[in-house]
Amino acid sequence: LLDDTVRAAWVRADSYAVLSALHRDAVEPIWKYFPAEREELRQVVCENHKKDRARLNKHRWKLGFKGAKALKHELNLSGEVIE
Repeated sequence: LLDDTVRAAWVRADSYAVLSALHRDAVEPIWKYFPAEREELRQVVCENHKKDRARLNKHRWKLGFKGAKALKHELNLSGEVIE
């Protein structure tokens, strides 16, 4: 809604959900009357994006560390020398 880019999304619900879509063409005329709200929304989106990236990176590090520990343990069991 904020930038003129093609977006795709998917949703998964554990129970019944009512969904709707807000198309850029419908909201674009409104932004000229509420520029402060548009900027606030942009800031919120940017903050959430940064948090999501940090959370994903932390998750990847944990997976990598867990995999490295498992590999080291596996090599120890096979009798290979690990320094």
